[in-house]
Amino acid sequence: MQLLVSDYDGTLNPSCNPFRIRNLQLNIDAIREFRDNGNKFMISTGRTLPAIRQEIEEHRIPFDYLACNDGSILFDQDYHIVESFYIDSDVAREIVSQIFRTALESGVNCMDLYTPNPDVHRRVGRAIQGRREAFVLQAHLCTIWENGQYRATRDPEEVRASFETMLKNLGTDYIDVGMIHYVDSVSEWEKIANGPVMQYAKAQKEAGHIRFLGVSSHNPEAALAAVESGSIDVLMFS
Repeated sequence: MQLLVSDYDGTLNPSCNPFRIRNLQLNIDAIREFRDNGNKFMISTGRTLPAIRQEIEEHRIPFDYLACNDGSILFDQDYHIVESFYIDSDVAREIVSQIFRTALESGVNCMDLYTPNPDVHRRVGRAIQGRREAFVLQAHLCTIWENGQYRATRDPEEVRASFETMLKNLGTDYIDVGMIHYVDSVSEWEKIANGPVMQYAKAQKEAGHIRFLGVSSHNPEAALAAVESGSIDVLMFS
């Protein structure tokens, strides 16, 4: 017997691919064949149980085990907890503070806060309290926290609300680099560049709430279009 473990977002479900559903179905068919041959399949994800369970049930994904919350809770195929691991909140806060202290003492002062998780933002805010100017904080526009799970958005009201909440939780009135999140096609960039998201981002820059405006991308054509537009100061590419 063999055990196959797969991430969900972008792996089992290649969500950045325009043929997303078709490719997901091919993966599901392969998983069924794998299990029919006497093997076990496990999904390992950063998502919470409600968020991943919705995907599993919607797409009827077969599995034997499920690891959620970045591996802190393990479920069987009936969603019964097999094992769970938790860190005390006070311990978690101290770990975050120690990470930031060690980073600064080692000459590392640029932090990318891609996640919209409010608990993360509050812990970071406490860790940098009294030394905000020592850090370069890079955070992402167009991400929201919903039902315990990250979600990308281009809705201008959701972008605004998420950004304002982030600043409040960080305990600051500005971020150094405001990244427009996950621009992975030229058409998507053009829509953003000429729409309300860019208008809002530029308004926040003019108001001093964003010092430098950026884009994160995994697509070279989209990244090049953003750079050549002259609208951004920073590119995050991988």
